[in-house]
Parts: sequence; structure tokens; C-alpha cells
Amino acid sequence: MNNSSLARQMEEGSLSHGTLLIGENEKEILEDLEEIMKYFLVKDENTAHKLKEDVLSDLYIIESLKGQIKIDEIREIQKFFTTSPLESDYKLCVIKNAQDLRVEAANALLKLLEEPPEYGVFVLTADSEQKVLPTICSRCRILHYYRRKEGKDIPEKEQFKKMMESVLQRDLLVLFDSQEYFEEQDIVFESIEYFLRDLLEHYLGGDQYYFPEFIDLYEKYGHLRPEIIRRFIQKTEEIQYHRKNHVNERLCMEELLLSIMEGLDD
Repeated sequence: MNNSSLARQMEEGSLSHGTLLIGENEKEILEDLEEIMKYFLVKDENTAHKLKEDVLSDLYIIESLKGQIKIDEIREIQKFFTTSPLESDYKLCVIKNAQDLRVEAANALLKLLEEPPEYGVFVLTADSEQKVLPTICSRCRILHYYRRKEGKDIPEKEQFKKMMESVLQRDLLVLFDSQEYFEEQDIVFESIEYFLRDLLEHYLGGDQYYFPEFIDLYEKYGHLRPEIIRRFIQKTEEIQYHRKNHVNERLCMEELLLSIMEGLDD
């Protein structure tokens, strides 16, 4: 099992009927997805064999075609759940790349997530929480999967930690004290995003941290509401996307840190 939170939920028998696996580590996501399918669907050798051969009638999988999932595919899910399980104790629907749900499809899926049959289970995957409808995220238990870039790590972690705490304390001096540190633009932007994801993970009760050594900071600021943290993450992604065309990349970093400080008042 790659995600410790998922492993604990399985051990406790508390795995949610709506789970969203998020991150860029596709290999780990697919491995854990397979474990979830076994958890809900395998009850004997026959169901184990059928699951392995992809012929189990109580499993329905949707993958985005041409980068989009349309409402017709959600209607097929509705039909799938109109009958009780035939071979297992549950019926499980997997939606891969949920970020590709079109608006009308996402809204239709939301209704299913709000009132699922007692035997119904949903598992969704996505590469980014920001690309999934917030109301869908709120109906699922979210598990994060990070992928570290080979050979890259945040330089001088204690300095980075001090910088982020200064931001959360609304200390404007951080914009001047961290000027030289901003030279590592790519790594610092990425690390800020992962730090924010860790904060969200802590709030949601998980322990799959990118920076586990910052746990004291997550506990100190663990009161920040998830909608605020998600907005910070979205801002980070937006600035990273647009900064390549920016004349002064250092201003991009200052804009991000200021937006976080200002957003803490919401």
C-alpha cells in the first residue's frame, strides 16, 4: 500500500464509499486503486479471478476519451447502479481522470455521490484537486499522491520553513529577507504548492506529507479552512502557469506570497 491513510482505513474497516485519489504519481495511484477494488469486490477465488480478468459484473470503469467525460457516460453509471450486486457485496464505479468531466457530467455525477445506493462505491482519480468540481471533492475522502522529481529537493529546508511561517504570520519582511532564496524559482514554487497540500492533508486528518519534518508547523496552522488552502493552491498553480511569460519572475513570487497573506483574513 502506497498511501498510509488508505492502509489505515482498510485496517479499521472505515474505507469511504466515495474516494478521490489525487496526484501526479500515477503508478502509485493505480496500485492503490487495485487494492481498493479488491477490498470491496473480492469475496472468494471466483471473484478474485474475474477481477483479475476484468470480467467482474459488479465493476464499472470509465476513462476519459479525447480528454473529456460526457454526461452519457454518467447515465450509464446510473443504469449500472439500478440493480443490486450479482457476485460481490458491493458495486464499484471507477472514474479515471475525473478532471476531464464536462460540467453537465460533473453535475450529474454529484447527484449520484449525494444519494448513492447502500451497495454503491465510487473511486475517482485526478491529477489535480483544483481541476475537479469542489462539490465533488467535498463528497469524497481525498488521498494525495506526490511524485518527487529525481535529483531535486528544496534547498535549505529550515530557511524555507521559516519563510512559510513568516508568510502565515503576515510578516511583510519576508519579501525582503527571502530575496536571494527566490533565485531557485522552479523548486521554491513547487515546494510552496506541496507545503500547502500538506496543510490541507493535515486538516483532513491524513498523514501523507511531502514535508513530514514540518509537522509542527502543520499543527500550528492546522485551523486554516480547506477552502482557503485550496484557493492558495489554485493561486500557486495559476502563477506557475503564467510566470514563464512574465518579465520579472521575482515579482511573481512576491505576488504569490502577498496573495496568501491577504487571503488569511477571509
